Amino acid sequence: MKIAKLLILRFYVVKQISNYKQSNKVKIEDKKREWEVINNVKKHSKQYKIFITKIFETIIDCSKKIQR
Repeated sequence: MKIAKLLILRFYVVKQISNYKQSNKVKIEDKKREWEVINNVKKHSKQYKIFITKIFETIIDCSKKIQR
């Protein structure tokens, strides 16, 4: 349940960021930043790297959908 609560909180923040981006004409996608996040996840998640990377990729995709 803790993970679900943290995701809900994250998506609430994503919505606030979306409002800022729309008001300031900032692009939703930042491929460089996404690459940095994914590489950082891969670097720090040794044992279950594939699974944790997929989770983060899904979170990023969902965040972009919320912002649209």
